Order: sequence, then C-alpha cells, then structure tokens
Amino acid sequence: MENRVGFRFIPTDEEIVDYYLRLKNLGGDTSHVDKAISTVDICSFEPWELPSEL
Repeated sequence: MENRVGFRFIPTDEEIVDYYLRLKNLGGDTSHVDKAISTVDICSFEPWELPSEL
C-alpha cells in the first residue's frame, strides 16, 4: 500500500467496528478503506501460515 503525504490511518477499535465493519457487513462501498485494511480469508490457511499473510 502506498500512503499519500499527510495520510492518517490510526482508527480506534470503536471506529473500526462502528464504521468499517458495519459498512462492510451491509454491503456498502469500502474501497477507500480496503486500501488500508487488507482482508484475509483465515479459513484458507493453517494457523502457522497466518502471520505471513497479515
């Protein structure tokens, strides 16, 4: 991910749950956030493989 000068992404836990996850679960457009938070299908990996994917 390439950050722009002045770009700040340090959300609180509450901000992540309240805004991003709610929007994602409702099927909203999260493309602007998806650039900062990667999505990993954790069921596709063995537990010891996950740190390399995150």
